[in-house]
Amino acid sequence: IASKTLANRGYSEVITFSFINEVMAKQFNGGIEELILVNPISSELTHMRPSIISTLLVAAQRNLNLGIDTLSLFEVGPIFKGDKPDDQISSISGLRFGSKVKKDWKNSLQDFDFYDVKLDVLKTLESIGVKINSLQTYENAPSYFHPGRSAVLKIGQKLIANVGEIHPQITDFYGFKNSIFSFEIFYENIPTPKKVKVSRPM
Repeated sequence: IASKTLANRGYSEVITFSFINEVMAKQFNGGIEELILVNPISSELTHMRPSIISTLLVAAQRNLNLGIDTLSLFEVGPIFKGDKPDDQISSISGLRFGSKVKKDWKNSLQDFDFYDVKLDVLKTLESIGVKINSLQTYENAPSYFHPGRSAVLKIGQKLIANVGEIHPQITDFYGFKNSIFSFEIFYENIPTPKKVKVSRPM
């Protein structure tokens, strides 16, 4: 359902490697020794990824090199916070950059912004049964997001999603001149509805 919602909102689904290099791993708060591969398939794929955004940026970079200046990608897949079974987490991550409205005789150019991607997240969460009014918004997004243009969505203490502009230092590293807006949804953290007990008549 989530994939269909994002596709309907203009995203293309991709599948990327779960491996990245050490520099990228550390950019996304990873790079711990436990997640270094013993026999990497290349010197550029040595660490398990701590965030899908890292590999989406590589895919976006390839498209940018081909002259594609507007792109919306998402992936459903695993991320790795440690080497224990519970440290492998499933997430839905996406990114957008470029123009949502192309310039023509009746429209001025409009680029994607934070509110577009936040709406994508809310619509996706809604499609998988989350009551939007149950979400609380906080500002302490991970360091790979822009500190003033990002948000964290929680239900109680459960982290549901991170959303915002990717930190300019990271987008510069990947060769992007313009802002990139991204999100990650941790759908396994969504509380399951409590079953209502129905008393049966005697």
